[in-house]
Parts: sequence; C-alpha cells; structure tokens
Amino acid sequence: MNHEALRLYEYHVWANEKVFQRLQEVPEGVSEQEVPSVFPTITQTLAHILKTDYVWLWL
Repeated sequence: MNHEALRLYEYHVWANEKVFQRLQEVPEGVSEQEVPSVFPTITQTLAHILKTDYVWLWL
C-alpha cells in the first residue's frame, strides 16, 4: 500500500472513531428525531456515510 493510501486509511479510521465516540453521548431516541439539516435524522446521516464508504472502499 502506498504511503498516501495508508495515510487516508488511517484518517478514515480516526474519523470513524470520533463519530462513534460522539454517538455514545447521544441519548436514546434522539437519533430518529428530525432536525433541519441535509439529512433529517442522525440515523439517515449514518446510513449515507455507510453507503459512501461502501462505494469508495469496496466498489
């Protein structure tokens, strides 16, 4: 793996860890509450991230 690819992978891991840490702070039920944003809920935002990861990492 070239150095740039490794650096990007390490950033990806770091960023996901930060997201998971913050999600642990979210009270139960809040992830489905609608908010004025690009994606109406936290769950829909996470689904978008997962789908994007799938496209970039496995296709």
